[in-house]
Amino acid sequence: MERAAELVSARAGSLLLVDDSTGELVFEAGLGPGASDLRGSRFLAGSGLVGEVLQSTSPVVLRAADLSEPHDRRRDQGPMISIIGVPLISRGQAIGLIELLHRRDGRPFDQTDEWLMATFASHAASAIDNARLFTRTDQALEARIEELSIMQQIDRELNASLAYDQILGLTLDWALSVTKAQVGFAAGVVGDDVNREILQVLANRGIPDDILRSYGDGQPWPSSQGVIAEVMHSGQPLIAGLTTETGQRVQLAEGMASHLLVPILRESQAIGAIGLQDDLHDSFGDTERVFMNRLADHAAIALENARLFERLRRANDAKTEFVSFVCHEITQPVTAITGYTDLLLDGAAGDLSPEQHECLHKIRLNEERVKTMLSDLMDVSVIESGRIRLCLEDVDLAGVIHEVLRAMEGQLACKFRSVDTDIADGLPSVRGDRSRLIQIVANLISNAHKYTPERGHITVCAQSRRSSPEHGRTQDCALCSVMDTGIGIAQDDQARLFTKCFRSDHPVVQNTPGTGLGLAITKSLVELHGGRIWLASEPGTGSTFYFTIPASSACAQPGAAAAAVSCPDLGGTG
Repeated sequence: MERAAELVSARAGSLLLVDDSTGELVFEAGLGPGASDLRGSRFLAGSGLVGEVLQSTSPVVLRAADLSEPHDRRRDQGPMISIIGVPLISRGQAIGLIELLHRRDGRPFDQTDEWLMATFASHAASAIDNARLFTRTDQALEARIEELSIMQQIDRELNASLAYDQILGLTLDWALSVTKAQVGFAAGVVGDDVNREILQVLANRGIPDDILRSYGDGQPWPSSQGVIAEVMHSGQPLIAGLTTETGQRVQLAEGMASHLLVPILRESQAIGAIGLQDDLHDSFGDTERVFMNRLADHAAIALENARLFERLRRANDAKTEFVSFVCHEITQPVTAITGYTDLLLDGAAGDLSPEQHECLHKIRLNEERVKTMLSDLMDVSVIESGRIRLCLEDVDLAGVIHEVLRAMEGQLACKFRSVDTDIADGLPSVRGDRSRLIQIVANLISNAHKYTPERGHITVCAQSRRSSPEHGRTQDCALCSVMDTGIGIAQDDQARLFTKCFRSDHPVVQNTPGTGLGLAITKSLVELHGGRIWLASEPGTGSTFYFTIPASSACAQPGAAAAAVSCPDLGGTG
């Protein structure tokens, strides 16, 4: 403004820009008495000098003789010799004008002044338009960044839940928070059949009980009736008032005047809806509609994840029940076979020839293999379903190790393997399930036994240890290791060793009976106790398996107790 006044030696002036939303002129800057008080004032753009200038493509000059009351808005600034108004044209459209009042030397504005101002206005209009465009772009970018930040937070919260009602509740909370709506509901199709056109209101905020009874508490809501049908079938959001030509739409609360209903779509199929109402007639516009569409898209992904998880859970439960049934049915005849085999080996049916005795012994060994396989299958099934229970108590780990070695003494001796133990004095008791700890130790010693050649060596060690910091603290634990002089494990195989059903391609492993489940079960049981398991191995020199179990003093639950414990993933890599 100062530069424009300087060009033509004007004493006063003003810069007015068109507000695109209203068409009014807004006083943005000025020079002269009272100019600062006018900043932000609004004027109609269709009359007087302003109207002439905006309709013109060139400067308009009014001299003293031409001035009339409609033009003379500045009587308080003294007698005026002349006024010059210059339109600001950008991209063929008037975006405002510059108005300058009488020269300092008292002369009226002339053609030179008109030419100077026309040239100046051309450059100024481009600069102003670019600045306004930049500001709008910057504001839009800030709004988009803020929306993306909100969506990231929404995604984190939605993906943290796999329950339909929780997901819809979080979605509704965000919808009300961002749109500032008064009340709302979120409804969804429950189950896999999205074509049955029945919704259930699973979340609501601010809806009175008398209205909620009609649609809430698990009551079905037909999506083929009322305004919900229009949204569910079209897949498009609806913004409307609550009074229509056909009557009054349902008010979710007293005094509501406007309504926003948005479908939740999965692959073009409506699987739910979000409804908002407010007491203002113009509460919902394009901004709210766009945001709610995006929110519904994010909610749809979370709901789909919840649906898939529920299907997986049901399938896993069915698999667990099937495995349990099969194992139970197989165990009965195997037990009978074992009993009769033992009777024959004991001579209950008469003396046996060496060949008969050898055949029955092979049958007995295979019966034990079948029992082990059935036990492993049951353990895997129970762990994967999350139904395993640990009876926690203070356990003497040294006693567990000695018990396992006594039970396996015959197996180890038959291949002339030597076994040493190195159990530190003062080994702390651990908090665990004694039978499962026996299973962990037995699995590791059994593995060492299988893959260590005759006259090999196995060493079992146990000592107290301070574990690595977890969650900002360390804890006391017992560290147990089982070391062998067996075939060792290749580096590539080590990464998959604790994976369910994995068996190495090594010829010794392939020729040794096994299911590939033992180490996966062992890893899960160790982690269920709050410990960890790992190994160190070199092919041809042997392997050492380590595991830790928290000491009783480090556990929060004193005394013996039965606890249901969630299971780790059996598909991990250890």
